[in-house]
Amino acid sequence: LAAIEGGARQVECTINGIGERAGNCSLEEIAMVLKVRQAFYEQDTAIDTPRIVGTSQLLQRLVGMPVQRNKAIVGANAFAHESGIHQHGMLRHRGTYEIMRPEDVGWEDSQMVLGRHSGRAAVEARLRALGFWLEEDELKLVFEQFKGLCEQQRVVTDADLQTLMQGGSNAQGYRLASMTISDVGSRANALVELSDPDGNRVAETAQGDGPVDALFGALSAATGVQLMLDSYHVHSVGIGADARGEANLSVRHEGVEYDGTGTSKDIIEASALAWLDVANRLLRQRQANAGVSAEAPATATA
Repeated sequence: LAAIEGGARQVECTINGIGERAGNCSLEEIAMVLKVRQAFYEQDTAIDTPRIVGTSQLLQRLVGMPVQRNKAIVGANAFAHESGIHQHGMLRHRGTYEIMRPEDVGWEDSQMVLGRHSGRAAVEARLRALGFWLEEDELKLVFEQFKGLCEQQRVVTDADLQTLMQGGSNAQGYRLASMTISDVGSRANALVELSDPDGNRVAETAQGDGPVDALFGALSAATGVQLMLDSYHVHSVGIGADARGEANLSVRHEGVEYDGTGTSKDIIEASALAWLDVANRLLRQRQANAGVSAEAPATATA
């Protein structure tokens, strides 16, 4: 940017800033700086910016090198807001925290991620978008239930909110009771025991190419949910003896992509929790859809 300001008219850069050693200048960042601050730099590129995110994701698949979630422009968190004060500011005026539109770089829209840091204003706004208008005392009750759900999972989806509004008793979904993983020889074995939404115990075993593959196979058999794994990452949260492992996975179910997160001192357990995070979300969505279908004839008759 200093070179451009000084008169340079050619910039060597790469998608996602990928390069040897310290990397290269990120094409997406340069292109959007010049577009957003065009009045200052008085320069622009011929780049079709709404294709930036799609190009970035294509490169990630080709080279197997995902960008970090907090990467500018193309990171999953670039236009996502979870902090209560950030969400409140975004609801009042988008320009509070976003100097460009997500659509200008290829994202569908900004994301209000509902989680443990979200406030009542964000929850109320999302409920209204889903068609639920609540009085103050009703909102207080639902918000308390929302906070309780946040203790069980990192992200609360629209399907989760609908389940809360319908007073679903199965909001907790499947819970991990125990697991045994053995990796001897060329195949790994996994035995998992889950507590289902009705409180019953379900146990299943599976084999896989490794402990995680076997684990996911056993979880699939126990829940009846089939997920196609796209990406899987484990990293440390914290340092020292109190550090915990966080597992993040991206999966596909019937062509739709879902992200799951799990945290535990045991990275295999964290992986199981991340898988169940997605599976429970899908099961709650299935229950909500079944409830709507069941009510449809009566509504039509009325």
